[in-house]
Amino acid sequence: MSADDRDADADADADADRDADRYADADDALIPPDPARANAATELARELLLAGTPDDDVVWRLQRTTDQPSLRRAAALAGKYAGFPGTRMRLVLAAAAEGRPAEPVSEEQRAADEAERRLLTAPPAAAWELLAVEVPELAALAAGIEREGAGPRPGLITRLRSGGGRRASLRGVLAAARHLVGPESGQGDPLLASPAAAFVASRHLVALLEQAEARRQK
Repeated sequence: MSADDRDADADADADADRDADRYADADDALIPPDPARANAATELARELLLAGTPDDDVVWRLQRTTDQPSLRRAAALAGKYAGFPGTRMRLVLAAAAEGRPAEPVSEEQRAADEAERRLLTAPPAAAWELLAVEVPELAALAAGIEREGAGPRPGLITRLRSGGGRRASLRGVLAAARHLVGPESGQGDPLLASPAAAFVASRHLVALLEQAEARRQK
């Protein structure tokens, strides 16, 4: 085969590849997103990011397990999540849906994300202890809930409940936690002001509330 023939074959192969890509894109546009696959992709992205998997590796996994319409749906839905891993989920899902590498993250943001990741993946007791040491008011709130569970007279839980029953107690605890840590707290430390901190604090305080009310009912 002459050099000209080889060049012609190479051009034909390139044209065929472009046509295949174009037809694939057209077919892809006709495929409706699958809610179940979109949810599965969202959960996969979350699990991989919490495990510390590099962004581009997460994108690679997503592209090989989920169709693009479902990835686009997942990326759109991920927009409702704040903090880590939500914001990074949105980046990797959008990159996978568009067939490109993940957008770079600044070193400052990467450090903040890593701090949130460690808090979220730490044993619950250790994560709580880290916050309680930094924010003594959290420890005081927890102690008040525990005292009421062991004491003979109503106190903190009753005040939180304000006549509204168990749901009011939960709302009161969650509101108190949000004022101490998380995006609404006004904390200057990025970790203490993160959604991850609010989640960890709320998880611990709600568990204490459940235990206290269970003891009072005995």
